[in-house]
Amino acid sequence: LMFNTLREKRYPQAILTHSDPHHALNVNPHSDGTPVLAGEEMVRRGLSFAAEDHSECLDVFVVARYPYCYQTREKWESIGLENAMEMCKTYHLERFLEWNRNQCEDAVSVDVERKNILLIDDDPNNVEAARSLGYKAAVVRGPSGFK
Repeated sequence: LMFNTLREKRYPQAILTHSDPHHALNVNPHSDGTPVLAGEEMVRRGLSFAAEDHSECLDVFVVARYPYCYQTREKWESIGLENAMEMCKTYHLERFLEWNRNQCEDAVSVDVERKNILLIDDDPNNVEAARSLGYKAAVVRGPSGFK
């Protein structure tokens, strides 16, 4: 419902996750031998289960990077960073802003500023880091909900 409402109003949507396919390669496979599903593929499969016509997963921007994997020069340079990735979701948020600006140039999306982006996360460190850069952010945990 939320995706549909936001899409109808032409607000861009993103899923920012630390589920990184590169990290999943180093994780033991499931007990039946199948590899661990991670990253954008995991997100899109999950969204396709939620959408009857699978259309909701087409225009959602996904950033799937686990900061721990980008702490060496070789790794951080491979994704265009000048330093190690911060151990939070600021990289993810900045990629979303960059993507959104490119979409606006093509008149596909509404221009979004940091102050109009809401990060919903279960890690207070990600929320505080986002707030420090001017994003709105909320911690959500279990039955207690948003904080």
